[in-house]
Amino acid sequence: RINGVISLKFILDTGASEVMIPADVALTLLRTGTIGRGDFLPGKSYEMADGSIMESSRLIIRELDLGGIKVTQVPASIGPASASLLLGQSFLGRIESWSLDNKRNVLIIRRSAIRPR
Repeated sequence: RINGVISLKFILDTGASEVMIPADVALTLLRTGTIGRGDFLPGKSYEMADGSIMESSRLIIRELDLGGIKVTQVPASIGPASASLLLGQSFLGRIESWSLDNKRNVLIIRRSAIRPR
């Protein structure tokens, strides 16, 4: 759940340096008033898995709630409208302990393991 307003499914991407949301999600957050001008960060260049470079606008997600585990002030890049939502290191790096259970296809996070920013 992003900023307590919109619930969406993310793809776990441990290789992504930041959380990424599509442009249409950013516009929805802007329209609902849950982000404003003060939430935008300077843009950044990212190297994609195929070696290409992508320039991206960025913002701060005030709160990202993943199954009741809430992380605040999460930097996120804004991708094209066709992009997937990616749960990257700007969220995962704030979790002290997490693991994957490949048999059940789940992400396991120890609730007491949220590190302050």
